[in-house]
Amino acid sequence: MTGFVLMVAGFAAAGMGHGCYVVMGGSSSPFALVNNVAVAMFSTPVVWGVLGALACSTSRGGRMAFLAAMAAHYLALMPILTGNGNFSDWDYMHRQGDMVYWAVVLGAVVYGCGHIGLWTAFLLGLPRRGPAGVCTKCQYSRAGLPPNSPCPECGQAHGAQ
Repeated sequence: MTGFVLMVAGFAAAGMGHGCYVVMGGSSSPFALVNNVAVAMFSTPVVWGVLGALACSTSRGGRMAFLAAMAAHYLALMPILTGNGNFSDWDYMHRQGDMVYWAVVLGAVVYGCGHIGLWTAFLLGLPRRGPAGVCTKCQYSRAGLPPNSPCPECGQAHGAQ
């Protein structure tokens, strides 16, 4: 949903080709590196959908892929938004009037909230350890049990997740 809202905000900020492409470039990073407006616009929902799926992944590979994708996203922002391409047209924001300005502001707010949501989903998915000396599955006290014995309550092997 965030990707779709960013695509619409980017389109509105672009003002049918007479506005500012900053929202579109930032929200579609790293695909905006190709400096093509159509690629940036239509890749935005894909980028955010993939990032959302990876942020919610419980597998180690999915979580590492999320970190790699976010690193690529953040590292590509600087050349996209400060270079000489289509997406670094900051002056148009002020020349085109209030509609373009507020579309850029809306895009920035949605972009920021989207990142808060992504990182919250990622951090909430981190494995948590219970208190020391209890079963990781059912929280039964393991006091007095041999180190490698299964939990007498649920059968979980010691140390297994």
